[in-house]
Amino acid sequence: MRRFLVLRLRLAIWACALLVVAACNLSKGGQANEAALTATPAGTWISLLAPQVGDSVALGAHLELSARVENASDEIERAEIRIDGEIVRRYLFPNRDGASSVVIRENWLADKSGERELRVYVCFADGSCIESAPVVFTVLAPVTELRPIGAAATKNATAAFATVTPEHSPTPVVVSGRITTEVLNVRSGPSIQFELVSTLQKGEKVRIFARTEDEWYKIFLSGEERWIYGAADAGLVELSGPYSNLPIDSGPPQPTVPPATETPIPPQYPNLVIEAAELEGGMLKCGEAGQLRFRVRNAGVAPTKWGGSIRVRDIHTGSDDVRNIQTPNFGILAAGERTPLFKLNLYIDTYYDEKHAIEIIVDADQQVTESNELDNRWEYAYILRRGTCP
Repeated sequence: MRRFLVLRLRLAIWACALLVVAACNLSKGGQANEAALTATPAGTWISLLAPQVGDSVALGAHLELSARVENASDEIERAEIRIDGEIVRRYLFPNRDGASSVVIRENWLADKSGERELRVYVCFADGSCIESAPVVFTVLAPVTELRPIGAAATKNATAAFATVTPEHSPTPVVVSGRITTEVLNVRSGPSIQFELVSTLQKGEKVRIFARTEDEWYKIFLSGEERWIYGAADAGLVELSGPYSNLPIDSGPPQPTVPPATETPIPPQYPNLVIEAAELEGGMLKCGEAGQLRFRVRNAGVAPTKWGGSIRVRDIHTGSDDVRNIQTPNFGILAAGERTPLFKLNLYIDTYYDEKHAIEIIVDADQQVTESNELDNRWEYAYILRRGTCP
């Protein structure tokens, strides 16, 4: 009888061990099936749409990076696309409308050959973040081949070889530009006589394909050839890459300019813009002091005739409740001149853990006649942290 009980006990132990192993295998299988997405306890997850694992792209080509955030909420504070750990693009409050699904996209320039890793991060108002599973794809370098050279090429002896890059796959000249002014005009050709077709905002990056002798750069937007001005002393575009190797391109023919008697030369005006604006630490805490820093610059071609005002406000986006921040005025500015760095102390003590926006408007009362009245504003969205508020 005792031997029978011992045998039953051993059988029970073996059965439990088998169940544990099976459960582990099932768990591993589930993880493998979910390799393309990462979920949170709340049910939000990220699925990468493009590229897919094993995809490849030629060096110097553009590749669409895209991901879908499923079961999204309006509590998403930011989303980031990263290549090899570096932020390619950051989106603030990408789901303001509270949609159940949000797609983010970026047109990325393949600027370095080899295996590259794509990840997407999503962070919430409570400070928590999730990330997608990585997708590894390949940027292909130009194909090369070995050809025998010299007399050894015609003998059965060991030949000397030279590396030759085929003419159909030249190494691309990869030059990129980051916009450093608040707004940069995009034209259909390399002069101000060409049509203004679009604008680029500060921080945006573009691939530069050619240049003119007087520093206009050829780019492509939505598949169309476009041109931006970027002379080094103008402070409009920051270049990276072998700039001197860019081909020289004179661009399309100059448009016909009407006679001066029919089209009078427009007057020259100043243009006031906000630059170097930043919120210290990128955030504010309820009931605690913070600091906002910025300058005002005259980006126009003429001086201002008198000074102007600056308006700074903190806006609670849920109720449109506005708090005005006391700001100084500025004096007369010559063309290209900047004011000293303004440093404003901020103290917000309402609506913590909710969305706010800081708004700066230069010449809010439009006392100064400008060449462009639409680039006088800077806005920054943030979540007011609880801080010391009860």
